[in-house]
Amino acid sequence: MMRQIAVDYGAYDIRANAIQPAGVGGTNMGRHAAEDRERSGSTAPPDRMPRPRPWMPIRRAGHSRDEYGATVAFLMSDDAGFITGAQLPVDGGYLST
Repeated sequence: MMRQIAVDYGAYDIRANAIQPAGVGGTNMGRHAAEDRERSGSTAPPDRMPRPRPWMPIRRAGHSRDEYGATVAFLMSDDAGFITGAQLPVDGGYLST
């Protein structure tokens, strides 16, 4: 969809990009992970996610404002003025594995 919007509206200086978030803290998934940590007796800090599988290279949850908000702000800025039709994963490496 982003690519089609970029093609259709690029001539009007309209850019279309999307982020692909994963591992967001403060969501239901994060709450369930915290409950699992509590049940298992883990002493890991709350912002650290357990890494039982190799599919999460960065061992912490993403923070909405810090990672995702900063990425959106960058894509909306003039610094990203030549980026359009992109789908940018902001996922702590989830898609890399």
